[in-house]
Amino acid sequence: MACERSKLSALSLPLLQGLCRAKGLSLEKGANKADIIERLLSQKRRPKEVEEPPSKVAKIERKVQETQSRQKLVFQSSLPGLETQSFRVLRCTCCSVIFNLEKTQYHGDAQSFWCPSCRFRAMDPFNEVSGEGVLHCALLGLGGYEFEVNLSRLQEWRDAGETIWLRMLQVDSQELFQVWPEELAVEVDGCQLFRVAPPEKGHKRRDVPQDITDWLQAGPNVLRLRFTDAQGLALGLVRAAPKAPRRLCLEVPRQEAPEARAKLLTLLRNSEEDGLEFVASRQLSLLCPVALARVERPARGRRCRHLRCFGLAAYCRSNYGMAAFNNRWSCPVCNKRVRPEELLIDGFVEDILQKTEAPLWGQAWCWTMNILIIWRFIPSQFQKVRRGAL
Repeated sequence: MACERSKLSALSLPLLQGLCRAKGLSLEKGANKADIIERLLSQKRRPKEVEEPPSKVAKIERKVQETQSRQKLVFQSSLPGLETQSFRVLRCTCCSVIFNLEKTQYHGDAQSFWCPSCRFRAMDPFNEVSGEGVLHCALLGLGGYEFEVNLSRLQEWRDAGETIWLRMLQVDSQELFQVWPEELAVEVDGCQLFRVAPPEKGHKRRDVPQDITDWLQAGPNVLRLRFTDAQGLALGLVRAAPKAPRRLCLEVPRQEAPEARAKLLTLLRNSEEDGLEFVASRQLSLLCPVALARVERPARGRRCRHLRCFGLAAYCRSNYGMAAFNNRWSCPVCNKRVRPEELLIDGFVEDILQKTEAPLWGQAWCWTMNILIIWRFIPSQFQKVRRGAL
C-alpha cells in the first residue's frame, strides 16, 4: 500500500483528478491532492463485488426475448448472382425448445414447427422413444459426418428389450417420413454397417430406419456417415422400446355415442353443401375395408369426412406389417394421413354393431329427420341366400 501511495504522490493534481474521473469516482469540490490519493486508495481497498452468473431460467428467458424480437433474420449475400438466404431460429410447438436451424431452409408455418428431436420421437409408434431416448441429433450438410456416442448402459437396454435406431428426416417438411441421402455408407468403429445405394432410374426407393443395436458395443462408439450431399436432412440416433399393435389400440380414445352421432349428423346435413367424401349413397357399411369382415371397434380419423369406419385392430396390424415405412398410416377409405394419435373409436357405430346380428354382415342405412339419425339393418346378399336355402 505504501508503494501505491508513493506512486500516486508522484503524480500531479490534474493527473490525479483525471484518474478519478476515469474510475468513475466522485470528488468533493475543492478537494486537495491528499484527499484525492486517499479516495483512490480507499477504492482499491474495497473488495470487488462478485457478479453472480445469470441463472439457467434467466438465460432461457433472455434467449426467448431475443428470438421473439428477431424471429427471422435475413442476410443478403455480398457475392453477385447469389440469392438471399433465410436463417431462422424457431420455437418447437411440441416441446417449446428454441431450435437453431443454422443454414437449413424451412418454408413451413412457424406456428406448427416441430424440432427434429420431437419428430424422431413420434416417427415410429411401434418403436416408442422415451423422453431421454434421443441419444444424438444433428443437422447434416456436405461431405459426411462423424460423431461419438457413449453407450455405457447398452447391455441394460438390451436386457429390457430396447433397441438403437438410426433415422433421418427432411427438416423442411412436417411429415414424419424416413429420408436417406441419395447415397450413404454408415460405419461404426471403422466397420461398415450398411449402405444405401442410389435409386434406380425410373424407380422410387423405399427408405426405412435402421436398427443398429447388434453392431454397437457398451462404451464409446464412433459412427461415421459417408455421403456427398445431405443438406436439409437431420440425423437422429434414438433408443426405442417395441410396442405391439394391441397396446397401441388400447391408447386410442373412444368418442361417446351422442357426440359421434352429432358428428355423423353434421356430415349428412352438409353433404350437399360441402360434399361428403366417398359416399355415393347414405349407406354406412359395416364391413371393414381392411379385414373384409365385420367391423370390430370401428374407428375413423379426426379429419376424415366419410361415414364408413374401419376396424381399429385390423388397421394397426396392417400398418405394423407394412414394409414400406413411408406408406404407413394412410386411411383405407379416403387415403388421408391418419396416425394413431388422430384416431377415434366411433361410439355410435359401435352401438349399431351391438344391436345387429353379430355373425352376419350387412349395412346400416342412415338418414336425417329433424334432429334424429335413424338407421335400419339391410341384409347382405350372402345373408339373403342363406335364409332362402333354409
